This record gives sequence, structure tokens and C-alpha cells, in this order.
Amino acid sequence: MQKKERWKQVYYKVPQQKSLTVAVFIGPDHICEFTSFLSKKNTFARHSILGKPLQKVQSAFGGEEVYKLVVRVYKTGRMHIDPRISPNVSSTGRLNRNKEIFLQSIYQPLKDEKSRIYGVMIVVVDITGFILARKQTESANKRLLTTNKHLRLLSESVPHKIFTITPAGEIDYFNQAWVEYLNPGTKD
Repeated sequence: MQKKERWKQVYYKVPQQKSLTVAVFIGPDHICEFTSFLSKKNTFARHSILGKPLQKVQSAFGGEEVYKLVVRVYKTGRMHIDPRISPNVSSTGRLNRNKEIFLQSIYQPLKDEKSRIYGVMIVVVDITGFILARKQTESANKRLLTTNKHLRLLSESVPHKIFTITPAGEIDYFNQAWVEYLNPGTKD
């Protein structure tokens, strides 16, 4: 009994996860067995979708494209990771113009103990934090490259000898003033 209660807790807490959304479709008709795509507040809509074929309720899950992907994964048995990242869509599927949100969709075939496909699970993960961090890193790298170019230009234009050394003690840069000092005949 304790194992069953623990499973129930996990099963019912999945829909409450803000960064993870799940839907399970069973059989060749892709009957909706479970979904957390709709908020808990909208239990009527969730109950009107459960037990129905995906083809009849596909609009609740993103339309015909989602249906086609579920059919393909069911037929091929191969997982599909949607390479497109959907911006500005909340986990309930609504457009959110006020906040930048990025979602990644994974379509996973469900197999029984004999490796026969009996369904498809869609997992949508909120990867907004990763995308925004990558954008910040790219922006910081661009600023760093620009700063580095400015410093190199400045170091080449002053008459002082400038060099940099790696942590291992190797010289990895020296300016034109050093070249002219070490090789006096090379000045243009």
C-alpha cells in the first residue's frame, strides 16, 4: 500500500511542476491517458480531453503538427526531440507576450516489456533559464572581444613596451615596441 501511495504522490505532483509539462497517449488511436498541459484550475477542460483520441482534441495540444509527430513516433518507435524552441508560449499553450519563455518538446515512445510500442509521451521542458544564460554569455563574449580589440589597438599605438604572460609563465603577446626594441632594423 505504501508503494501505491508514493506513486500517487508522484503522479499527481507532475502537473504542478512549472518547468515540466507531460501528456501520455495510448494505443494506435492515441487516446489521451494523462495530461498536465492544462492548468489545475481548468479541470473541466482536462476531463473533456482525457479518454479522447488526440486527433479529436489536437487543438488543446498545439494542433495537427503535434498529432503528426505523435503518429510518427508511434509508428517508428524512435524518440523525436523538436529542434525548434518555442518562444513566448506558456506551459498552458497560451501566447505570453509579456515574458520571454522558451520550451523544448520531446516525443518519447512508450514500450512494454517485449519492446512493443503501446503509446507516446510528450514532455515539454521550460529551458528559458538556459537560453537566457546563453544569450547573456554570448553578449558578454562579444563585449570582451571588442574590449580585447581596443586594448590590442591601444597597446600597438603607444611607444611603451607591453607584453602579457600566461599563468605558466609563457609570453603570449608583445607589442610592436618590443619588436622594434629587439630588432632595431625592422622599423618601417
